Amino acid sequence: MVWFRAAAEGTGNIPTDRQVVFTPNHVSFLDPLALTALIPYNVLRRQFAGLKDPAFANGFNAFFARLAFAFPVDPVRRPGIGLAYGSEVLRRNRSLIWFPEGARSRTGRLGAFLPGLGMILAKHPCLVVPVYIAGTRTAMPPGSLLIRPKKVVVYFGEPISSKKLQREGKGEEPLERITDALKQRVAEPGKLAGEER
Repeated sequence: MVWFRAAAEGTGNIPTDRQVVFTPNHVSFLDPLALTALIPYNVLRRQFAGLKDPAFANGFNAFFARLAFAFPVDPVRRPGIGLAYGSEVLRRNRSLIWFPEGARSRTGRLGAFLPGLGMILAKHPCLVVPVYIAGTRTAMPPGSLLIRPKKVVVYFGEPISSKKLQREGKGEEPLERITDALKQRVAEPGKLAGEER
Protein backbone atom coordinates (compact mmCIF):
# COMPACT_ATOMS: atom_id res chain seq x y z
CA MET A 1 0.00 0.00 0.00
CA VAL A 2 1.28 3.48 -0.88
CA TRP A 3 -0.18 5.58 1.97
CA PHE A 4 0.02 3.16 4.87
CA ARG A 5 1.97 0.05 5.76
CA ALA A 6 -0.24 -3.00 5.38
CA ALA A 7 0.67 -6.51 6.43
CA ALA A 8 -1.25 -9.76 6.60
CA GLU A 9 -1.28 -12.62 9.09
CA GLY A 10 -2.87 -15.98 8.39
CA THR A 11 -2.85 -15.80 4.59
CA GLY A 12 -2.45 -19.57 4.63
CA ASN A 13 -6.06 -19.65 5.85
CA ILE A 14 -7.33 -18.23 2.55
CA PRO A 15 -8.79 -21.00 0.36
CA THR A 16 -7.68 -20.55 -3.24
CA ASP A 17 -9.71 -23.29 -4.88
CA ARG A 18 -13.27 -22.83 -3.61
CA GLN A 19 -16.02 -20.35 -2.87
CA VAL A 20 -15.50 -18.37 0.34
CA VAL A 21 -17.06 -15.49 2.29
CA PHE A 22 -14.70 -13.02 4.01
CA THR A 23 -16.26 -11.33 7.07
CA PRO A 24 -14.16 -8.38 8.31
CA ASN A 25 -14.79 -5.95 11.14
CA HIS A 26 -15.29 -2.33 10.05
CA VAL A 27 -13.74 0.77 11.65
CA SER A 28 -12.52 2.92 8.73
CA PHE A 29 -13.07 3.74 5.07
CA LEU A 30 -9.63 2.15 4.57
CA ASP A 31 -10.86 -1.32 5.52
CA PRO A 32 -11.93 -2.43 2.01
CA LEU A 33 -8.66 -1.14 0.52
CA ALA A 34 -6.49 -2.89 3.09
CA LEU A 35 -8.41 -6.14 2.77
CA THR A 36 -8.49 -6.32 -1.02
CA ALA A 37 -4.81 -5.35 -1.24
CA LEU A 38 -3.89 -8.45 0.76
CA ILE A 39 -6.19 -11.06 -0.76
CA PRO A 40 -4.35 -13.02 -3.49
CA TYR A 41 -5.39 -11.90 -6.97
CA ASN A 42 -6.55 -15.34 -8.09
CA VAL A 43 -9.04 -15.25 -5.19
CA LEU A 44 -9.90 -11.56 -5.50
CA ARG A 45 -10.83 -11.80 -9.18
CA ARG A 46 -13.68 -14.19 -8.24
CA GLN A 47 -14.83 -11.93 -5.43
CA PHE A 48 -17.81 -9.62 -5.07
CA ALA A 49 -18.09 -7.09 -2.25
CA GLY A 50 -21.10 -5.69 -0.46
CA LEU A 51 -20.32 -2.07 0.46
CA LYS A 52 -22.31 0.65 2.22
CA ASP A 53 -23.93 3.38 0.12
CA PRO A 54 -21.07 5.96 0.43
CA ALA A 55 -19.15 3.81 -2.05
CA PHE A 56 -21.91 4.67 -4.53
CA ALA A 57 -22.57 8.24 -3.39
CA ASN A 58 -21.57 9.78 -6.72
CA GLY A 59 -20.65 8.70 -10.22
CA PHE A 60 -16.91 8.76 -9.52
CA ASN A 61 -17.16 6.53 -6.46
CA ALA A 62 -19.68 4.24 -8.13
CA PHE A 63 -17.42 3.78 -11.18
CA PHE A 64 -14.57 2.42 -9.06
CA ALA A 65 -16.93 0.43 -6.85
CA ARG A 66 -18.29 -1.32 -9.93
CA LEU A 67 -14.76 -1.98 -11.20
CA ALA A 68 -14.14 -3.74 -7.87
CA PHE A 69 -17.27 -5.89 -8.39
CA ALA A 70 -18.97 -4.17 -5.46
CA PHE A 71 -22.71 -3.84 -4.95
CA PRO A 72 -24.63 -1.50 -2.60
CA VAL A 73 -25.71 -2.66 0.85
CA ASP A 74 -27.89 -0.41 2.99
CA PRO A 75 -29.11 -2.35 6.05
CA VAL A 76 -31.35 0.52 7.20
CA ARG A 77 -33.15 1.97 4.17
CA ARG A 78 -32.98 -0.90 1.65
CA PRO A 79 -31.90 -4.10 3.42
CA GLY A 80 -33.60 -6.43 0.94
CA ILE A 81 -31.55 -5.25 -2.04
CA GLY A 82 -28.19 -6.06 -0.44
CA LEU A 83 -29.45 -9.43 0.79
CA ALA A 84 -30.71 -10.28 -2.69
CA TYR A 85 -27.36 -9.35 -4.25
CA GLY A 86 -25.42 -11.37 -1.66
CA SER A 87 -27.65 -14.41 -2.07
CA GLU A 88 -27.30 -14.28 -5.83
CA VAL A 89 -23.51 -14.06 -5.62
CA LEU A 90 -23.37 -17.23 -3.52
CA ARG A 91 -26.01 -18.97 -5.62
CA ARG A 92 -23.76 -18.44 -8.64
CA ASN A 93 -20.87 -20.07 -6.74
CA ARG A 94 -18.90 -16.83 -6.54
CA SER A 95 -17.13 -15.52 -3.45
CA LEU A 96 -18.10 -12.58 -1.27
CA ILE A 97 -16.74 -9.91 1.07
CA TRP A 98 -19.37 -8.83 3.62
CA PHE A 99 -19.00 -6.46 6.59
CA PRO A 100 -21.33 -8.05 9.19
CA GLU A 101 -21.59 -4.92 11.35
CA GLY A 102 -23.29 -3.12 8.47
CA ALA A 103 -21.42 0.15 9.07
CA ARG A 104 -18.22 1.51 10.58
CA SER A 105 -17.97 1.18 14.35
CA ARG A 106 -18.29 4.59 16.00
CA THR A 107 -16.12 3.54 18.95
CA GLY A 108 -13.54 1.33 17.25
CA ARG A 109 -14.84 -1.63 19.22
CA LEU A 110 -16.43 -4.59 17.49
CA GLY A 111 -20.12 -3.79 17.15
CA ALA A 112 -23.22 -5.93 16.93
CA PHE A 113 -23.47 -8.13 13.85
CA LEU A 114 -26.62 -7.60 11.82
CA PRO A 115 -28.64 -10.70 10.90
CA GLY A 116 -28.33 -10.27 7.11
CA LEU A 117 -25.27 -12.42 6.55
CA GLY A 118 -26.67 -15.07 8.89
CA MET A 119 -29.78 -15.17 6.71
CA ILE A 120 -27.70 -15.55 3.54
CA LEU A 121 -25.46 -18.27 4.97
CA ALA A 122 -28.40 -20.21 6.38
CA LYS A 123 -29.86 -20.32 2.88
CA HIS A 124 -26.57 -20.76 0.98
CA PRO A 125 -24.11 -22.74 3.16
CA CYS A 126 -20.55 -21.71 2.42
CA LEU A 127 -17.01 -21.65 3.79
CA VAL A 128 -16.35 -18.51 5.86
CA VAL A 129 -13.03 -16.81 6.66
CA PRO A 130 -13.34 -14.48 9.69
CA VAL A 131 -11.21 -11.35 9.23
CA TYR A 132 -10.02 -8.78 11.74
CA ILE A 133 -8.50 -5.51 10.52
CA ALA A 134 -6.34 -3.55 12.99
CA GLY A 135 -4.81 -0.11 12.52
CA THR A 136 -7.03 1.44 9.87
CA ARG A 137 -8.86 3.61 12.41
CA THR A 138 -5.51 5.14 13.42
CA ALA A 139 -4.40 5.49 9.81
CA MET A 140 -7.64 7.24 8.83
CA PRO A 141 -9.73 8.30 11.84
CA PRO A 142 -13.45 8.99 11.49
CA GLY A 143 -14.04 12.40 9.91
CA SER A 144 -10.53 12.64 8.50
CA LEU A 145 -9.78 12.82 4.79
CA LEU A 146 -6.07 12.33 5.35
CA ILE A 147 -4.33 8.96 5.49
CA ARG A 148 -1.55 8.70 8.04
CA PRO A 149 1.47 6.43 7.50
CA LYS A 150 0.49 3.92 10.19
CA LYS A 151 0.80 0.17 10.29
CA VAL A 152 -2.26 -1.84 9.32
CA VAL A 153 -2.54 -5.58 9.93
CA VAL A 154 -5.21 -7.83 8.44
CA TYR A 155 -5.71 -11.10 10.30
CA PHE A 156 -7.26 -13.96 8.35
CA GLY A 157 -8.80 -16.53 10.69
CA GLU A 158 -9.21 -20.23 10.10
CA PRO A 159 -11.90 -21.07 7.55
CA ILE A 160 -15.07 -22.55 8.98
CA SER A 161 -18.24 -23.81 7.36
CA SER A 162 -21.46 -21.91 7.98
CA LYS A 163 -23.00 -25.19 9.14
CA LYS A 164 -20.37 -25.46 11.86
CA LEU A 165 -21.00 -21.84 12.85
CA GLN A 166 -24.67 -22.74 13.19
CA ARG A 167 -23.78 -25.59 15.56
CA GLU A 168 -21.41 -23.40 17.63
CA GLY A 169 -23.53 -20.29 18.10
CA LYS A 170 -26.29 -19.37 20.51
CA GLY A 171 -29.82 -18.45 19.53
CA GLU A 172 -33.13 -19.96 18.53
CA GLU A 173 -32.92 -19.46 14.77
CA PRO A 174 -30.12 -20.70 12.46
CA LEU A 175 -29.30 -17.14 11.39
CA GLU A 176 -28.92 -16.09 15.05
CA ARG A 177 -26.57 -18.97 15.81
CA ILE A 178 -24.47 -18.28 12.70
CA THR A 179 -24.22 -14.58 13.55
CA ASP A 180 -23.33 -15.24 17.20
CA ALA A 181 -20.56 -17.73 16.42
CA LEU A 182 -19.20 -15.59 13.61
CA LYS A 183 -18.82 -12.55 15.87
CA GLN A 184 -16.80 -14.64 18.35
CA ARG A 185 -14.57 -15.84 15.52
CA VAL A 186 -13.96 -12.32 14.19
CA ALA A 187 -13.19 -11.03 17.71
CA GLU A 188 -10.44 -13.60 18.36
CA PRO A 189 -7.70 -11.93 16.27
CA GLY A 190 -8.58 -8.60 17.88
CA LYS A 191 -7.40 -10.01 21.17
CA LEU A 192 -4.14 -11.08 19.51
CA ALA A 193 -3.78 -7.57 18.12
CA GLY A 194 -3.97 -6.21 21.67
CA GLU A 195 -7.21 -4.37 20.99
CA GLU A 196 -9.74 -4.57 23.78
CA ARG A 197 -13.03 -6.06 22.64
